Amino acid sequence: MRSRPSRALAGVLVAALLLVPGAQAGVAFKGFSTKRANALRADLGKSVFPYPAFVDVVVKPGDLPEGSLGLASSDGVIVLDEDAFVSDDVRAFALLHELSHQLDYQVLRNAERGRFYQAAGFGKASEVDGYADKSWYNPGLSHDKIPAEQFASAIPLVAWPASNGNPFVGDDGACLGWEGGEGCAAPLSEVRAIVDALLSQKGLGPLENSEPDAVTPGESFVPLSVAAPQERVLRPPDAGVTPVPTVLSSLTPLTGVSSKRESALRVRLKGSLGVLPGVRVMVDFQDGNSWRQLSELVTDRAGEITYLFRPKGWHPTAFRVTFLGAANLVGNSLVVDVAYAK
Repeated sequence: MRSRPSRALAGVLVAALLLVPGAQAGVAFKGFSTKRANALRADLGKSVFPYPAFVDVVVKPGDLPEGSLGLASSDGVIVLDEDAFVSDDVRAFALLHELSHQLDYQVLRNAERGRFYQAAGFGKASEVDGYADKSWYNPGLSHDKIPAEQFASAIPLVAWPASNGNPFVGDDGACLGWEGGEGCAAPLSEVRAIVDALLSQKGLGPLENSEPDAVTPGESFVPLSVAAPQERVLRPPDAGVTPVPTVLSSLTPLTGVSSKRESALRVRLKGSLGVLPGVRVMVDFQDGNSWRQLSELVTDRAGEITYLFRPKGWHPTAFRVTFLGAANLVGNSLVVDVAYAK
């Protein structure tokens, strides 16, 4: 058994690493006064993400090192210090931060860790291998430089919406973050998409506070039947500039696809000078002989889009990704066929 050294979140939040527990869903508050237990239950109710459906956790009071509000251990225990109760906002964020560490320990897969790691600018997704990986949690780094801590601070920013009183997110959805902006390393749309992917694992729909235009890479429902053209009309480059061609390439073949598990459509967009981040692509899917519009996505820092799907109730035979064009860049389309498991 080994543990992580205690480290503060901007001087207050910490995480520990022990053993992975068996995941039995539920959040229990033990050892608190009735008033404080009720306050913590109210904090949990501020979240639109159902933590109790995903993690098995006991939350209890304890005396932590000075400057620490909470401690989450991977044996399913969260300890909250007296200082966590300094205000309603601090207490709620501390609780949700530590519960997000439990998501990391008990639920998160390397696909989601890697996706956050890359979106937050720490490196390539393939560099992360488990919650104990030093790339994910390096105790030698300052708190806000540790990807696992950034993740645990980012989840409350989408799980606890401003409409439920979260002061760390602007009314316009802007990321304010914990002290010093911790939790804002990755775009909140990407964090929300990762949370939605977790929800889809249990057959649940996306977060109820998702904006209509937010990137939604995972679906746990049958997409709306919105007709798409048989061929996308591509935007021409702006007049008076030299057109630069772009190339869309599939990163993973869609083979052995099954309704029992998620599959991932991954496509990279490149130009003559390299990958193209932050540009829009349209994703359509083929249903029989017809094309249906699915979602408009934005490429990440690696010039990639990822669409997680589980064909339960719908049966896409192919996906089409179309670069919608920008300035002097010429758009193009890519079709990725879907091969189902026999």
